[in-house]
Amino acid sequence: MSTKNNSSNPIFTPIQYGAATAKNRVVLAPLTRVRADKDLRPTDLHVEYYSQRADAGLLITEATVISPQSIASHHIPACFNEQQALAWKRVTDAVHAKGAIISLQAWHQGRAAHRSYTNHPLAKEANAEVGESSSEIALSEYYQEPDCDTLERSPHQKPKIMTIDDIERFKQQQLDAANLALNVAGFDLYELHGAHGYLFDQFLNSNSNTRTDQYGGSFENRFRLLGEVLDLLTAKYPNRIAVRISPYNKGTTGYHDMNDEDPEALYKYVYERLSEYNLAYVLNTEPRWDFQYQGNPENDTSASWPLTSSKYCEIFKNNNKTTKLIGCGGFTPQSALGVMDMPEDKRPYDAIGFGRWFIANSDLVFRLRHNLPLNRYYRPTFYVTPPFDEAIKFTTGYTDYPTFSQLAKSEFGDGIEVEQIAQDDEKIAHLVKKHQDDLYALIPTDIIGNSKSSSSRQTN
Repeated sequence: MSTKNNSSNPIFTPIQYGAATAKNRVVLAPLTRVRADKDLRPTDLHVEYYSQRADAGLLITEATVISPQSIASHHIPACFNEQQALAWKRVTDAVHAKGAIISLQAWHQGRAAHRSYTNHPLAKEANAEVGESSSEIALSEYYQEPDCDTLERSPHQKPKIMTIDDIERFKQQQLDAANLALNVAGFDLYELHGAHGYLFDQFLNSNSNTRTDQYGGSFENRFRLLGEVLDLLTAKYPNRIAVRISPYNKGTTGYHDMNDEDPEALYKYVYERLSEYNLAYVLNTEPRWDFQYQGNPENDTSASWPLTSSKYCEIFKNNNKTTKLIGCGGFTPQSALGVMDMPEDKRPYDAIGFGRWFIANSDLVFRLRHNLPLNRYYRPTFYVTPPFDEAIKFTTGYTDYPTFSQLAKSEFGDGIEVEQIAQDDEKIAHLVKKHQDDLYALIPTDIIGNSKSSSSRQTN
C-alpha cells in the first residue's frame, strides 16, 4: 500500500473570492473549446464538460464573447442575449449542484479577430463591424485565422480604430453582458479578459496603441479603458468582478505580438492600479509554454521554467490584502502543490489554475489529493478545426477522457473501493502498464518529461 497523500496541502482548503466561497484552491483555467451551437449558445456538451470538472473550487469558463463586435469564430460561446444567457444557466446550475462556483470570462478579441467575421450572421444582424482595436496596427502575418465564409486561413487585415463612441458602446456592452451573466445565467463572478493580446491588452501596450487622445500615450491613459470598465462594473457588482492579466516577459513567447517600450514599468503600474479595486481575483498568466513541444507533454520542459509573472504579486499584495491572486500556466501537480505549500506570507499565489491537465483529467482534484498518475492530453483534439458542422457533437478529447475511477473499475470490477485502489502502488502500477499505449495513456505526475509511456498516435 502507498502512504502518499496530499490532503493536508493548503490547495484543498476553502478560499474566498470576493462575494463567493470556493471549497478548494484548485481552479479550472479558461480553455477555448469551440463547441457552441450556430447561435453561440452552450449545449448539452457544455453542461457535461463543466459538471465533470466541478470538483474544482472555482471554474472559469472558456473565453465568451460579449457583443456582436467581439465574435471571432464559429461555435465560440457568447453571452450578449437572453437566449445565450439561459443556455449558460443550465451549465451554472449543474456546477452549483456539485458544490463549485463558476466565473464567466468576458472576451473581446479586438484586432485578433479576423475581420471577415463581420459576415457572421449574428454580427450582420446587429450591423456590427468585427476587428476593432486601439489603433490601426494589424497582427503580423505569422497569425492567420480561418475566414468566416471560406474557412481558409489568411492574415489579419488592419483593424478598425475605435472611436470615442465605439469605446462608450463597448463599456455599455460589458455592463449588459455582466447583467446577463450574473442575473440571468447565474454566474457567481464575471472576469474581464485583459490578457493575451486581446482588446484590453491592445490598449495597454505601446506597440499596439499609438493613440494621441485620452486613451493613448501615458500608462494612465492606456490603462483608462480597463479602469473605466472596472469602475462601471465594480460600482454595480462589488466583489464579483475579476480580471485576467498576462504581463509581457522578455525572453518568453509574446501574446499576439504584444510588446511595450518598458513592459516591466507598464505592468508594475497596471498591478498598482488593479490593487485599488475590490476584485474577486486577479488571474495571472505564467508564460511557461514552448510551441515546439505543444503536442508532446513527455518532452515539454516548459513546466520546469521559473515563475516570471509572480514578481508582480508582491506589488499587488502590498496594497491589497483581500483580492485573491491565481497563478495559471504550466503548473504540474507537483509544482502547484509546492507553491501552495510555501509559508503563506511567501506564497505568490492564493490558488492555482490548471488548463491542459484539466482537459485530460476531469477528476484532477482526486488525482492531486491521492498523488495519482495523469492521463496524457492529446492536443489535436483541443480545438475543433473547420468545418464546424459537427462541433457541438464532437465529444472526442472533450468529455471522454477516463477518470481514475473508470479505469480502476474497468480493471478490478465495479465493486472495488476506488479510494483503496488509489492507495495501492501495485494496482496503480498495473493500471499504468495496462494503459501505457492507449490514446490517453497515463504518465507520472512527479516528473513530467521522463515518462516511458508512449502514444499509439503521433502528434505534429
